[in-house]
Amino acid sequence: MTRSILIALLRSDLRLHDHAIFSACRPGSSALPNVTHVVPVYVFDQKYVEVGGITGLTKGKGPGHNGAKTRVAGFWRCGPHRTRFVTRSVYDLKARLKKLGSDLSIWAGQPDVVLAKLVEAFQREGDKVEAVWMSGETGKPHTEEVNTEKRIKKALAPSQTPLKLVENSSLIDPKDLPFDIKDLPDVFTHFRKRVEAPDMFKPPEPAPDKLLPFVEVPKVDNGPGVFKVGDDVSEENLTEQLLAPLDKEPGPLPVLGQLKGQDLPNALPFKGGETEALARLEHYFGGGKQAPAATYKDTRNEMLGADYSTKFSSALAHGLLSARTIAHRATQLDKSNGAKGRDGGGYWIIFELLWRDYFRLVSLKYGSSLYTIYGIEGELDEKTSDQKARDWIQPRSFDDKGDAFVRWATFETGVPLIDANMKELAATGFMSNRGRQNVASLLTKDLYYDWRLGAEWFEHLLVDYDPASNYGNWQYVAGVGNDPRASRQFNPIKQAKDYDQQAKYVKAWLPVLEGLPHTEAHHPWTRAEGSPEGYPSKPVVENNMWKSHYARDGSSRGGIRGGGGGGGKTHDKYYLKHVSV
Repeated sequence: MTRSILIALLRSDLRLHDHAIFSACRPGSSALPNVTHVVPVYVFDQKYVEVGGITGLTKGKGPGHNGAKTRVAGFWRCGPHRTRFVTRSVYDLKARLKKLGSDLSIWAGQPDVVLAKLVEAFQREGDKVEAVWMSGETGKPHTEEVNTEKRIKKALAPSQTPLKLVENSSLIDPKDLPFDIKDLPDVFTHFRKRVEAPDMFKPPEPAPDKLLPFVEVPKVDNGPGVFKVGDDVSEENLTEQLLAPLDKEPGPLPVLGQLKGQDLPNALPFKGGETEALARLEHYFGGGKQAPAATYKDTRNEMLGADYSTKFSSALAHGLLSARTIAHRATQLDKSNGAKGRDGGGYWIIFELLWRDYFRLVSLKYGSSLYTIYGIEGELDEKTSDQKARDWIQPRSFDDKGDAFVRWATFETGVPLIDANMKELAATGFMSNRGRQNVASLLTKDLYYDWRLGAEWFEHLLVDYDPASNYGNWQYVAGVGNDPRASRQFNPIKQAKDYDQQAKYVKAWLPVLEGLPHTEAHHPWTRAEGSPEGYPSKPVVENNMWKSHYARDGSSRGGIRGGGGGGGKTHDKYYLKHVSV
């Protein structure tokens, strides 16, 4: 009997709940009336993850052939933190699928080549592959994610296998927007006001309790771009193989090695997988008025601990939780607690989910402009963007420890708030929203380095890396993206005294500052004794607007994305380029 098969290619949607494809794969589903079997597939894409350490694998020609590295700086695109997290998430999903009588077929190489070989193998067995379904990524032609979809469609054409893209990531389905993508407002607030409503998102779908049966994948010979990860390969073994090239050749600025053996805090003690993500969801929203989510409005700008913010960003980035599931729980919590509008912690969690949606839609509207040196500003104000592109600074050398970018990346700027956040990023793959804005502002607004270098460093290290959010936020802070105040500049001294008044955060990450009074710990170079031994004696740069806050002790907190002090550029960029050592 001929089997009618649906291949479900998974990417950043490693979950069962609220998953459009799995919901359609329930037995008796009207969405797939002719399909008798479903084969979930995951491919470690050589373009994004360095797969060269997998025993027996031969890379295919094309993107990633020479290593999965960033374009400008050549950092590994998927560093050790995210590699471990994704691998755990893949194996967790495999285990969850097995409990439903299904499975996950794991591969490495090139998704388009793998899928073409799979379809060919099934057809040789006399089976019919009805279609390949996959979650579509937001973006325009020429963005990498969309190019992957185009290559898959082309690879499937000879077998006449259709490819269907399914919306699976956003809070608001783009089809439900009250405007065309070309009319997306270029200011977030205008977007929010257009879409914010009690019914702006659909209720999440529960996880299926049963799926159409799995089909054992026919034998496919390994070759260029095609490698089957056998069922005998454990999560630990595959992780070790994926990390081997990164250990052997860490690339520019191998900061992780210098942190080994240090006892450091970790605000992101999560290892990956839908199972863990759902447990986190219950913890964060459970407890009514005592739930961590209930106080999110008041705690979201803190920096120490696991519960001051949701820590859902990694789960969202890899699809372990859906945005609608989080928003649904946030809405339920505010309602049960009697919190109305902006008074509820749930409201502000949804607010941040809208920012995530917004950057995804910006990617859909502007495409590759999200990744060029000109940024979105290149389409909005070509003359200004051309001038900025000429002015951005590049590192003298990644081997030059005195170079300002190197000092920034290796947490040696001499500005404690910046160094503590950059060290946390290197050690854990996480940084708070408050920290991200400050370190990005210092690099682009005080040091004038090419914003893409910072975005690529984040891409390398972040566990929660998401292309649209990462590059969109970097453009936003650098002043080349969606920001009505392109002159926005953060004052790290004011910010430190507003959000780390007792210097607990900087001291936790920079023990060398432990003995300093909190009133001086954020600017140790101003002490009569100077900075303590083992810490830079002078900051990489000192902006005049910082000085009025040296003696201040207290708080005047700003908004969630406030500029934190304002101020113009007070240093000549070319002077900084040569004396910022």
